[in-house]
Amino acid sequence: MCLPCGANTYSEAGADTCTDCPDGMESPLYSRSESDCSFASCTAGNYMTSSGCVECEPNTYSGDGADSCTVCPSGSTSSAGSTTVNDCSCPAGRYMKPDKSGCWHCGANTYSEAGADTCTDCPDGMESPANSRSESDCSFATCTAGRADSCTVCPSGSTSSAGSTTVNDCSCPAG
Repeated sequence: MCLPCGANTYSEAGADTCTDCPDGMESPLYSRSESDCSFASCTAGNYMTSSGCVECEPNTYSGDGADSCTVCPSGSTSSAGSTTVNDCSCPAGRYMKPDKSGCWHCGANTYSEAGADTCTDCPDGMESPANSRSESDCSFATCTAGRADSCTVCPSGSTSSAGSTTVNDCSCPAG
């Protein structure tokens, strides 16, 4: 009596038993030859090759069942085995564009740490150069004449020289 072969097995014509597919391979019910066996779909973070699933390299990612890995957006990086574009991140001083198409530079008076989706403004009265990497890159603005204490205005009728740092640097004009 002939019985059908189950999943992940096959039976050639005239065989008395079903044969298991090679390791890592699967087949549908009623498979008739080893050629019906194929590698199981790869999980996310991997891709299919002729010899089976291989982990995606750093700076790439893949979803379930992929035949290849996708390169992270311009300027971003990811670790090996990444599974979505969300695993790709920008270095400090840059942030990921909203459409996940690449990294943008942070402008002056802002900063971002690695992996940020936006740049953060420096605290009030502080400034930083473009591409700043952390709040520690923000410093008090150089004060112009007539301003002191983080560039606050000197008391009425008084002035200070450029670079003044405290209200004590404010003085009244002669006369």
